[in-house]
Amino acid sequence: MKRSGFTLVELVVVIILLGILAAVGLPRFFSNFDSASAARLEGIAGAMEAAAGLAKAQWIAQDKPNAITVEDGTLINLDPITGFPVDSLNQVNDTIRNMGIRECERVFRVMTKTSETVTRSGNANTLRQNDFYVRRINGAPDPDTCVYYQISEELIAARPNNAGVDPRYPSLVYTPEDGRVAVANPP
Repeated sequence: MKRSGFTLVELVVVIILLGILAAVGLPRFFSNFDSASAARLEGIAGAMEAAAGLAKAQWIAQDKPNAITVEDGTLINLDPITGFPVDSLNQVNDTIRNMGIRECERVFRVMTKTSETVTRSGNANTLRQNDFYVRRINGAPDPDTCVYYQISEELIAARPNNAGVDPRYPSLVYTPEDGRVAVANPP
């Protein structure tokens, strides 16, 4: 009677080959994932910085009003000194020195104009439904800074505070004083 199937030696060889493939392939896969995530952050940062520059250019062209209305009808409140976005509500007292977390959240939405979502809520379920978690660094007496952390399970488990840019998490940092948007702690 002839038996069909694999011998123990054949099974061991297949397991060793799968182990070698996994050892070679998985690091490359995760490396590509991190590269894609870093490129995504760089792209969003570039788009936000370009939007801030366009808002300032329109501010200058319109003789420095408190707010401008962009092509799609969205209102953007600008700092009266720098001309960079500080809110999306028509409030004449908004400046780079008194931005709150809500202003940071609204600035992200008005400057990205993409499917990227942001929340200031610390609720784990809400965080999982969004792409970024916003915090504000109180710059007093210096200008405030908005930090947009890329949401991950690590961030959901231990959220950053407002003391500074948390080095544990990839983030975007918007400085309304000069309109710069930088990637901090890329993946």
